[in-house]
Amino acid sequence: MSTPALIIYPYSFGRRSNNGANRMHLRPMAIHDSPGFLEALEREFGEVPCVMIDDQDEPDPEDCAGNDGLNVAGFFPGDQMSRIWAQNARYAEEVRKARRHNQLPVGLIVGCTAAIGMVAALGEHDDIGMIWLDAHSDASTPETSRSGLLEGMPVAMITGRCWKRYMAEHKGFRPLTDERVASIGLHDTSANPWAPDDLPGLRVTPAEVAEFGFENAVETALDALREEVTSVYIHIDVDCLDPSEVRVSSYMAPGGMTFAQLDHVLAAVAAKFDVLGIDFGAFDPTIEKGSNSKLAEAVLRAVRTVTGSVDE
Repeated sequence: MSTPALIIYPYSFGRRSNNGANRMHLRPMAIHDSPGFLEALEREFGEVPCVMIDDQDEPDPEDCAGNDGLNVAGFFPGDQMSRIWAQNARYAEEVRKARRHNQLPVGLIVGCTAAIGMVAALGEHDDIGMIWLDAHSDASTPETSRSGLLEGMPVAMITGRCWKRYMAEHKGFRPLTDERVASIGLHDTSANPWAPDDLPGLRVTPAEVAEFGFENAVETALDALREEVTSVYIHIDVDCLDPSEVRVSSYMAPGGMTFAQLDHVLAAVAAKFDVLGIDFGAFDPTIEKGSNSKLAEAVLRAVRTVTGSVDE
């Protein structure tokens, strides 16, 4: 049983500030500070290291992707792309540190682009895949996105569909082939409709669930992924959950998973793969009173499951 290492990544769109409409930057500390959360982890695992990444509010221009000292070779210091690059580089440092100590990196993140840092940090593993639980594919590209929103592109970036030169600047990053990615959820297509052939990798969408049933569809996808890799990183955007379970994001849509189904997915993953990292993101703690405790309990269950503690 490995010990979890909490890594708090509070940046949203490259910044850590309250713009009034998006309070997701509050999310990581809302889980951390949920009554009994840390105590439960420590009862289970002993001392649990916790790192708060709070030193990247104004990244040094020299730390930005492509910088050559003249601020013209890559992305200009201060813009969103440069901020996200520097923040992910810092996140990756902490993930690597946890892995060196044989700990499970548990990211409490905001935006889904934090997955870039996790994948870069785990790039030294030749045999790794990614399991993406999300209401949305996050596989848009600059050519297919109507908004240009980078938070809708991380899966496309990680699989080498776009921003290739930018991604290559991340230490350790290697794009994942389509066969090494499994997306589960994808039930909200209202914002950016997609055709199935446009998506990378394996997937469990409402269509597969309707045809085969939830558990069978998940098992089929995971079995196919297991033919390619033996270890995985799990990304959980909480909008993969149905809003009837908890309302924690303005991006949630009917048709999502129940907490029980999420627990089932994680148990199935843990039974088939070595989990090298996991993160939880995109949660606004101000939408529903009591949501903090619900999600803190879900995080605890997830950590117990993927570390094997449930079997102890």
